[in-house]
Amino acid sequence: METIRVEEFEKEDFVIVDTRTPREYQNHHIPGAVSVPLFENMQHHEVGYLYKQVSIAEAYTTALEYAQQNVPRILSSFEPYKNKKILVYCARGGLRSGIIVAFLKHYGYDAIKLVGGMKAYRNKVLQDLEVLRIPPIILLHGLVGAGKTKYIEKLDNAIDLEGCAQHRSSLFGAIGLHPNSQKQFLIELRKQLLKVQDKPFIFVEFESRKIGNVEIPKHFWEQMMKAEIWFLDVDLKKRVERYLHVFPQDKEHQQKYIQLMQSLKGRIPNEIYQQIIEAFEQENYFKAWELLWKHHYDPTYIHGTRHLKMARTIDANDFEKTLKMLQLYQREE
Repeated sequence: METIRVEEFEKEDFVIVDTRTPREYQNHHIPGAVSVPLFENMQHHEVGYLYKQVSIAEAYTTALEYAQQNVPRILSSFEPYKNKKILVYCARGGLRSGIIVAFLKHYGYDAIKLVGGMKAYRNKVLQDLEVLRIPPIILLHGLVGAGKTKYIEKLDNAIDLEGCAQHRSSLFGAIGLHPNSQKQFLIELRKQLLKVQDKPFIFVEFESRKIGNVEIPKHFWEQMMKAEIWFLDVDLKKRVERYLHVFPQDKEHQQKYIQLMQSLKGRIPNEIYQQIIEAFEQENYFKAWELLWKHHYDPTYIHGTRHLKMARTIDANDFEKTLKMLQLYQREE
């Protein structure tokens, strides 16, 4: 059976296929990989139980039965890739990817197996995060709604940590997103680092060590601690206006906002807290965010970062003007 090692496969153009269960794929996967599971979640659980608690023979018999049962679904999933090179992986490059590759070759597909599977890829990610060059960092700092993430998304020489985490790094940061696991966060961070290896410097959004439930790795965090900090100064009303374009403002999310607000009860004056809740209930999102920023987030943010020395303070009320300034700076450097 043809195989390829982790160090080699990223140099070639493959359709990457993850044959692990949907649950495993959702937790972490190779960027760009499509999910074509050999076994569904419960099927895999049963096979694993039989392997550990009954007998290896029973486990293999059941696994083959499920594999045969899933053939129509699997074959249908691969139809769009009939004339493409396919890289297949599973957890450790063993049974599941081996079965799928043999199956595909039987039907005339150009398929190859990743040696060591996801485990080998994860080890490569962890190794690279220790040795990849991290260009000098400029941290974009600012109060909530200043547009930091939007600037990062539009700059060529930038690392989007919140994008890697799929979390906006606040109480409401997971709204409308599916936050990544720590494993997937590190995979995405490596992917972005590879793209900026030749840059003289990079922009990164000012963050705490944790973004939602994930943590910035030690090596990268140490470089952030040495970084120059630029403060984006934006008026409160302008920040709220920008925020309205980031967070969904609809009935579906209304109750979620109100529910999340409960964790702030007692940390905001009760009168203000009630006004915020009423604003959410009336779908007056502008008023709700404005009160929340003014009476909680702005004071908390300012207090928590008062010790920081800002290398630059930029009037960033005009988003496009500020973006052009940042883009011009990156070209000049």
